[in-house]
Amino acid sequence: MNNIPSLKSVSYTHLASSANMRGIWQRAAPRGTFYLNNVPANPGMDSQDYGTFAFVTENGIPGATCGDVDNGITTLISPNIDLTSYTNPEITFSHWFFTAGGNSPFNDSIKVYITNGETEVLLLNNGNNTQGWETVEKLKLKDEIVLTAEMRVIVEIGDDQSSGHIVEAG
Repeated sequence: MNNIPSLKSVSYTHLASSANMRGIWQRAAPRGTFYLNNVPANPGMDSQDYGTFAFVTENGIPGATCGDVDNGITTLISPNIDLTSYTNPEITFSHWFFTAGGNSPFNDSIKVYITNGETEVLLLNNGNNTQGWETVEKLKLKDEIVLTAEMRVIVEIGDDQSSGHIVEAG
């Protein structure tokens, strides 16, 4: 039976939709940042799963506007995961999301998909600020999608170039 890869042992693909994009995904120990009146924009620690590293959107200098997502969509893609030998695989993941400011209504969100190489299924579409890490627990994948040897997890977050929103995620 194949082991499902952990964050510590595999390389993920990071994509940016434009050359002048800021806030692309990186694996780092999350650095806490704050917006106006000390409202937390980023938690200053990893989720409670394991370790101290997480995928976050540009873990820049302190301040919510210093490394937030700007000018497009940043995408994080896992390597292929072979789930064909699993009877009832489940996925559990943690995420956080923050958006504020700008000059238009909020239309930003964090999206998590699963793909089997042919079909893509949306598992999460969250446009509401979280208060730190939130966990989505034990989604049964075979109830969502046909299992193949080419399963991938895809995480997207973006900010329209003209919105001026502060967008952070992990």
